[in-house]
Amino acid sequence: MIRFMNHYARSIDEKMKIVKFFSTDTWVEPGFYDPTNTWVTLHGCEAFKNRDGKLHTKKIMGMMCDFISIGYANTLGYAHPLTGDTMTSVMIGGLRTVMNGDFEIFPGDLIQFYWCFEKDDFLPDGRRKPYLNIWQGDIPCNVDPTLTFDGVGTGKRDAEGRQVWKLPEDARLRQAHYNLSYGQKPGIQKFVAKIKPYFRDDANPRMYDWVRVFGVALSCARPNEMCDIRISRQSI
Repeated sequence: MIRFMNHYARSIDEKMKIVKFFSTDTWVEPGFYDPTNTWVTLHGCEAFKNRDGKLHTKKIMGMMCDFISIGYANTLGYAHPLTGDTMTSVMIGGLRTVMNGDFEIFPGDLIQFYWCFEKDDFLPDGRRKPYLNIWQGDIPCNVDPTLTFDGVGTGKRDAEGRQVWKLPEDARLRQAHYNLSYGQKPGIQKFVAKIKPYFRDDANPRMYDWVRVFGVALSCARPNEMCDIRISRQSI
């Protein structure tokens, strides 16, 4: 749901239409309008699988939040079911050396955060995958955000109907080493926020990308390398 919202919402109006789509909870066949304005029906690449004609999104909508960046934690903090969360300190502005995400960064790049499960919704250079016009009136037509269109059809997909890409071998080795620092277990993805360069898209501005911009890169870094950034407390 977070991936779908972040990829397809270009305005507050479209955000509210997607919220209505989730709350209606009715399965919709995936499809989109190609550049010639011809409707293309897709099979096996829906964002939400058909389970008894429903999306099964309504019951978990209460967990949907608008996530924004506050800063970087300086100390460990643990949630506690009885006495509340433990105290921690957070750096909300200034210079800091942090771990880069899955995309190369260069000095001067605006920095946004993204969730690790969003990686394949971007191209390997960090840009959003091209926007597909999935709108039939006010209804978004359930296409997985990883899909692209090559003018003939969608590209090669995995067993789940998604178009994924792999990091270079050196980046995967650095990622495996870094994952040890926060208890990542093999085969189980721990949901963490990472950083990436923000790329402006005037034709289809993704609302949930530019609201997640929070800093500027001061050094270059390959995927999963340490880099220096300046955290902005107000405007960039």
